[in-house]
Amino acid sequence: MTFGSGTWHPPPSGREFNHGPERFAGFSDRYRVELDSNPAVETLLELASEHPRITLLYAARNTEANHALVLLEYLRERTAG
Repeated sequence: MTFGSGTWHPPPSGREFNHGPERFAGFSDRYRVELDSNPAVETLLELASEHPRITLLYAARNTEANHALVLLEYLRERTAG
């Protein structure tokens, strides 16, 4: 299954960290606030519960500091029960 949406990526104001590790914690906090207020997250959570494997794509070169990692952690926290 392929599902794409621009509703999961961080807003332009949250992208200014330029994938620098020293700015990642602040970016992560801001992105989580945006996710908390994004109604589309519920749709993503429903899709994740219906499919055992989802793939999060990102264009950042940094594999340790990017929005997909924040989103993955956020989804895991929201689905942990």
